[in-house]
Amino acid sequence: MEQLCDLYFEFSNEDRLEILKIVRATPLNVTNLARERDITSQECSRHVSRLLEAGLVYKDLDGLYHSSAYGDLLLRIQPSYEFVCAHREYFRSHSLDFLPESLAGRIGELSLSDYVGDIMVSIHRMERLLKEAEEYVLTIAAQYPVSTYPLFFDAWERGVRVMSVDSRQQVPPKEIVEAISREDWRERIHEARAKGLSEDRLWDVIDINLWMSEREVAIIAFPKVDGSSDLLGFSGESERTRRWCRDLFDYFWERGVPGHWDEVHLYSGEKP
Repeated sequence: MEQLCDLYFEFSNEDRLEILKIVRATPLNVTNLARERDITSQECSRHVSRLLEAGLVYKDLDGLYHSSAYGDLLLRIQPSYEFVCAHREYFRSHSLDFLPESLAGRIGELSLSDYVGDIMVSIHRMERLLKEAEEYVLTIAAQYPVSTYPLFFDAWERGVRVMSVDSRQQVPPKEIVEAISREDWRERIHEARAKGLSEDRLWDVIDINLWMSEREVAIIAFPKVDGSSDLLGFSGESERTRRWCRDLFDYFWERGVPGHWDEVHLYSGEKP
């Protein structure tokens, strides 16, 4: 624990952290490092000495400083801390307790995503996702906005495969039950399932919202600390963001039970 606290102390100084990042990319001497950070050579020398003592950098025969293998590794895992700190207000009110440790430790892969703080923007991005997807759409959703249902039909017409993880116990609003009860909608949903374009898995309770395609993550929204679902979260197109979200989807998909959310509510006759 003492070593960990010492490490946190070294990283608590912005100049030391930035110096480590600089020499990871380009080895430099103290004079050039001081110029890069706009600090005095004396200050820079003190910071470099601490990094040397901590084993985070080393000095070559030409007097240039490099990040060590240890320093490289710490910089690789540090984005998770940066991401959570950058969005600390969000993570104070949202819970990631449901995440497996393997995914929680990689949360920094969302660092290139953008925060979406408006529910209407989230819904707009969901709708755009369905309009623009060419190969597949993956969703984990507590509920679906009514406006998205016709867009699912259009996606199926284009041959887009939709895979969904839904909540068995989520009670849908009356408007959604009425919408998916329409005969023409039922026919199109069953046709898509028969063609293998629509597949579903069920969980007892789903509190997260994830909508993604082969091109982008329209929204990944975590549940609030009180357990309620939310549509405020993050959106992005980077490979790292898509990979993390795909791994999250696969985690739920592989553990879900085959079944259809709409049929649970329309045909079971049982209260969820």
